[in-house]
Amino acid sequence: MPRILAPVLLAAAATVTLSACASTQAGPVEVTRFHRAEATPIARGTISVGALPASQIDPQSIEARTYYQAVGAELNRLGYTVVESGGDYRAQVDAQRGTAAQFARRGSGVSVGAGGSTGSFGSGVGLGVGLDLTRLLGGDPGPRIVTELDARILRNSDDLVIWEGRAQQETFARTEASQLDVISAKLAAALFQGFPGNSGETIRVK
Repeated sequence: MPRILAPVLLAAAATVTLSACASTQAGPVEVTRFHRAEATPIARGTISVGALPASQIDPQSIEARTYYQAVGAELNRLGYTVVESGGDYRAQVDAQRGTAAQFARRGSGVSVGAGGSTGSFGSGVGLGVGLDLTRLLGGDPGPRIVTELDARILRNSDDLVIWEGRAQQETFARTEASQLDVISAKLAAALFQGFPGNSGETIRVK
């Protein structure tokens, strides 16, 4: 039997209150999703949350765990029971940060989504820009950066990718909106808004 995660773990990223000031520090979240819902109903069940293969961040890092918790909180809200391992499904998560120019050079890499391939969104280029995103500074808000959250849901019985999505937001580096706890929750909430979403459609979430 899969072991259910403690509610406190999920609650850590379940709710983040954004101030009016923070809302002016960031652009909308751009979300694109692909899924098989028309052919394969996306049922609820038990689900584990972990790293996407070849993840751009260390799966054991605080950064990675923060994103996993944010995604787990949204899945829990949608009616899934989040477990440490095993379960009916598994969610694979990755995240990266960099300047808009770096993302533009990387290219979108989008192909067919959940139509059968994996890694259909990106080229797997690590950004590694080394920005200080942990401080709130007065005056200069710092450079504009893009934070991206990628997630996919696979059915464990046959390893079928039944849903995948990407959320991106541009923020100023030295502002509250770029803080890890704030932006991870914001991206995860946008990513799963109206789940499963319209396959292939890109939306903007404020």
